[in-house]
Amino acid sequence: MRSAALEAVARTGAARAPAILLRAVEDRSEQPAVVLAALLGLLHLEKVPLVNTLKRLAADALTAPPALRLLGRAGEIAFLIEAVVTHTGSRQRAAVQGLADALGASMSAKGAAALPAIRELAAPAMRAALQALVKNGDAPVACAALLVAAHAGDVAILLAAVAREDRAQLASSAHRALPILAMLHADLATSLRAFAADDVAGVELLAELADAAAQVASPRGTSAAAGAPRLDDRSFARLSRLFEQVAGLAITEDARVRLEARLRPRLQHTGVDDFGRYLDKITSTAGAGELQRALELVTVHETYFFREKEQLEAYRDEVIASAGRSPFAKGANAANGDDSTVPRIWSAGCSTGEEAYTLAILLEEAGVSRYQVFGTDLSVEVIETARAGKYLPRSFRGEIDGSVRKRWFIFELGGVQVHPDLKRQTRFEVMNLLDDQAAADMPSFDAIFCRNVLIYMSAPARARMIDLFWRKLKPGGLLLLGHSESLLHVDTPFKLKALKRGLGYEKPLQGAR
Repeated sequence: MRSAALEAVARTGAARAPAILLRAVEDRSEQPAVVLAALLGLLHLEKVPLVNTLKRLAADALTAPPALRLLGRAGEIAFLIEAVVTHTGSRQRAAVQGLADALGASMSAKGAAALPAIRELAAPAMRAALQALVKNGDAPVACAALLVAAHAGDVAILLAAVAREDRAQLASSAHRALPILAMLHADLATSLRAFAADDVAGVELLAELADAAAQVASPRGTSAAAGAPRLDDRSFARLSRLFEQVAGLAITEDARVRLEARLRPRLQHTGVDDFGRYLDKITSTAGAGELQRALELVTVHETYFFREKEQLEAYRDEVIASAGRSPFAKGANAANGDDSTVPRIWSAGCSTGEEAYTLAILLEEAGVSRYQVFGTDLSVEVIETARAGKYLPRSFRGEIDGSVRKRWFIFELGGVQVHPDLKRQTRFEVMNLLDDQAAADMPSFDAIFCRNVLIYMSAPARARMIDLFWRKLKPGGLLLLGHSESLLHVDTPFKLKALKRGLGYEKPLQGAR
């Protein structure tokens, strides 16, 4: 109840809200979930509490992520550098994002070399941590690590970025890093062209970065790729409006490079020579298939097994395994084949399916023998991967217990297959979360996981999605969001529910609008 009240205070934006939230953060008697709610409120209000308090809260796994992000706003560069090197998991990820915020706020490219902390940024341990985060981290974390490494003059970080399969998602951050790297390396463009000439992944992106680096060094210089189609202002505005209308995506100026890089090959494939004509094609009656393809190329498909494990474990321990949760008790014991008694969980925006299968594992491990897990995503391609249930090592970079690996995964030549028992009770469908007809055909759920999806949506789309989740949750059901997401920006009847190791949003038992 206290957590919900603090979230409500933050949502009002009242003049006294920061003081109320600050008191909750600095009160050592408050429960961790309450402090977490207050920290999220301060992030929403962009207020920074006492630095010493934040440093204390950064030592706790639950409150560390928002505390470290706030320390970035406070400019605590040295503390965050140490956190990146010494921590792992969610604390390390939040620390590098906070560090990127701090560097961006406190330094210009011109002043980067004078930063006293540059030696620590360039230290072997720090550079190794940044390389690992760029290579294996979620896209937002990899982008932050890339920008931090640029301040250390680490050109090799660009190679780590373009070696990723989802390199286009990091393109915008790579371009933002170029002015800093160009200032530290006079021959940056030449070096990048040398790398691009080798047979390495991401040759096209490296060549593009080399051209951009040359333009940074000599703004009046002519790009070697001047003849390639460019996403002009008018076409970018049209694309942004289209993707927001169709899928709710919030396309910002920072995404322009990524859009251009990802969609340029489609121009050649469809036989047009500029983005304006490509837009005419995909908005025509006959262009629905190409529009779907374009959306698949620009949406983020970042996931892995047991991602944000603390929240998953909290849900398992406090909801699935709780004797008082009748839906799961009925699902575990039902033998009459009545599907109405079987608990259902929805993984909305499931990407390639790792989250949905993770939820199935949690249910199985808790002794729930009959259940239904639904996974939906906008992309046809990722849903096909989810249905196949075969994955590469990158999907297993989360922390997974050895016994769980042995029970629920079959290691084969060329990949890892999920156990058939999981596939039998897990269903995947292509679905646009803004498609009202598709939503009407969905059943009701005991829980909905929509993690790290809302951050990519426009405000109107977020409101529509939250309304959909409200309608599709059973009374007493929970909505679980990503650790960097909240409902502070949305007018909603959901009630904040404090779990021991995280927060959720509950539809009250008497919760009809």
